[in-house]
Amino acid sequence: MLGTFIDKVLALLDRRFLVAHWMPTFLLGLVFFFTAEWSLPWLGLSAEDYFALEGLRLSGVTLGLFLVVTLLAYLLRAFTRPLIRIYEGHWSWRWLQEKGIHRHQKRWQHLRQLRKEAFKRGDTRRYNRLQATLYRDYPFRRERIQPTRLGNVLRAAEDYPYGRYGLDGVFWWPRLEPLLPESLSNRLEAAFMGLVALLNLATLALVFALVLVGNAIVVVASRVMADWWVTMSAWFAGAQSAPMPSWLITASGTTVLSWLTGAFVSLLVGYIAYRGAVAQALSYGELIRVAYDKYRFLILDALQIPRPATPAEEHALWHRLYHWLYQQDLGCIRDLTYTHQTSSTSGEVPS
Repeated sequence: MLGTFIDKVLALLDRRFLVAHWMPTFLLGLVFFFTAEWSLPWLGLSAEDYFALEGLRLSGVTLGLFLVVTLLAYLLRAFTRPLIRIYEGHWSWRWLQEKGIHRHQKRWQHLRQLRKEAFKRGDTRRYNRLQATLYRDYPFRRERIQPTRLGNVLRAAEDYPYGRYGLDGVFWWPRLEPLLPESLSNRLEAAFMGLVALLNLATLALVFALVLVGNAIVVVASRVMADWWVTMSAWFAGAQSAPMPSWLITASGTTVLSWLTGAFVSLLVGYIAYRGAVAQALSYGELIRVAYDKYRFLILDALQIPRPATPAEEHALWHRLYHWLYQQDLGCIRDLTYTHQTSSTSGEVPS
């Protein structure tokens, strides 16, 4: 019965949604399901209670659990862009953002200095390694550096077409992406979905850690308050000594130390998932660079704008088109003429 239900759900849901959102949420649900007696003792539920169900009640509870997971996954998908921006370093706490930017600017400057020294010594291997790190991990300009490693990797890919060709990567990407060939689009989609899935996994691991820390805080606070009340009562009653503190005694068979240990392990899993997301972002950024290198002229073909003859002309042309389309400046394109040629529909650059 459960297998049939899962098959029907998988048939109805989009593959990208399943990989990036549903599966990480389902994994968190499994963790809560099998550790409910330990991680959520205040609910008074356990996996044994579920397996003791039979018949219609078992089917109803199973359906309800899968619906909850699916709804939470859809909620996670709705916050995909804000979640990515948080991991990129777009935070409301300005002081924290500036601290992260300063730290990465120092590392960026240090890597550039090491690259310069390697060049002077003729150490080709070290120079190439440092150049690859700067090329993939950081934007070219210091003022564009972000407070997180993921933000810098994605910013480096966004800024790549501007430094090479004069294109604003953020503005032109929605116009280039639909023109890409299917093979490259599929690879971009797979890389982006892998990135989102790992960030979701890191986020859900953080949620699980916060639940465990919250349990520990509530238990410790309640026990401390109870001990304080008992101590004060004993003092007013004239007792010679206060009772032994009880807040370290286990609560519902679970020690505070085990919750904190579980939170640490969960945070470790989240950190590993985040590092995996950074590695996935490196692959995604490289594919974005390839898309601009090979297919950027498809945008001009779609706009019926003649292609430039030299790199200098290309830089000037992209700037003029940007001011025309984004800032509504008609003066910068008065001398442009349309070609009215048939654009390529195969995704390949026409010869």
